[in-house]
Amino acid sequence: MSAQPDFFSSSTQAANARGFRLDAVELYNWGTFHRHIASLACGRANTLLTGDIGAGKSTVVDALTTLLVPHQRITYNRAAGAEAGERRLATYVRGAYKSTQTEEGSGRTVSLRDEREFSVLLARFADVELGETVTLGQVFWMVEGQAQPEKYFVVAENGFGISELLSVSPSPAELRKRLRKTPGVSVYQQFNEYQTHWRRLFGIAQEHALGLFYQTVSLKSIGNLTDFIRTHMLDAPALEDRIRGLVEGFANLNAAHEAVLKARRQVELLTPIRDDGGRLGLQSAEQEERRGLRDALDCWRAAHRLRLIELECARLNEQQAAAMRKRERVVDQLSAKGAQERELERDIDRSGGQRLRDIERELSQLEPVQKKQVEQDKHYKQLARMLELPVRAEAENFIANQTRARQIVDEAQAQEAALSERRDAVQVQIARLRTD
Repeated sequence: MSAQPDFFSSSTQAANARGFRLDAVELYNWGTFHRHIASLACGRANTLLTGDIGAGKSTVVDALTTLLVPHQRITYNRAAGAEAGERRLATYVRGAYKSTQTEEGSGRTVSLRDEREFSVLLARFADVELGETVTLGQVFWMVEGQAQPEKYFVVAENGFGISELLSVSPSPAELRKRLRKTPGVSVYQQFNEYQTHWRRLFGIAQEHALGLFYQTVSLKSIGNLTDFIRTHMLDAPALEDRIRGLVEGFANLNAAHEAVLKARRQVELLTPIRDDGGRLGLQSAEQEERRGLRDALDCWRAAHRLRLIELECARLNEQQAAAMRKRERVVDQLSAKGAQERELERDIDRSGGQRLRDIERELSQLEPVQKKQVEQDKHYKQLARMLELPVRAEAENFIANQTRARQIVDEAQAQEAALSERRDAVQVQIARLRTD
């Protein structure tokens, strides 16, 4: 690495260089690589990393492991044979490089960086056959009062370096805004989303492959190849778990079988009840419909009766109007006859003579009789005209008129009685309808 002269890397071209291969690793503010960009150029080939103790070989390996493996599963500095807890993600971000004793006798870690600085890890992978480059990156910074650093993850379907990012983005927040606006770059807050993205790009379907990578990338030594393969590459048979699973599976199947039998019996018992319930529902609906029709029948009958009564009233009103018109005609005829009678009387008065005086004497003698007969005749003619009977004084006409008059009287009395009864019935119906 150009930034660390106390160790170097050596690369040889792989015989079969298909697929995505590591092209370069870059570190900024990671461990003791402080305030400068350290880069390891692999050139998609097998790379040998050598150097003195403490030169930073494990730091580079841990950086690559951090980019590819979930942080909670990593034991840092494992390649150097360190135990868990010696190095942590926070110590790499802060740049812890030694531990001192305080006056009270407790240990205190001395770091190169504080909360004002941030760290960047970046790895580029390239596929020559596809002509594609994928860049993985992670950005860390410490927050006062927190033991673990804040972070976000970057997957870019193109190639770039840390120097390009730091030249325009001096802070993590500004860097995140710039990356989100860059085409082909995705920024994630969760490692699972970040890992899913680059696994899809690399074509890594099984997560077991990443576990094997973690076991081999930081392996100190291999004592027995058989034990290594059995321990790190083969899954334990877990016979007790399989037996326990078989027993539980049988119990579940047996319980499911009993549940099926119980459900079948319940279906057999409940099916007639369901059918009876369906029929009951149909009959209830039909009964409710008929009850509604029955309740509406009285209203329908009353409305129909009201229409009939209105028609009958209209017919009786027409008959009454016709009778009134006939009465008016008879009155007009009587007035005309009275005028004619008065004209005749004036003619008699104008004729004069002895004969008239004799007639007047005779008339004076016959006046009572004449008066009575005239009154009777006038009354008779009035009645005859009213009844539209002949008014001539022949005996045959008088007898016929007399007979016809009795018949008319009987018919009028019968009609009057019938009309009175009908009127009373109509008034009773109208009162009942008004009450309804």
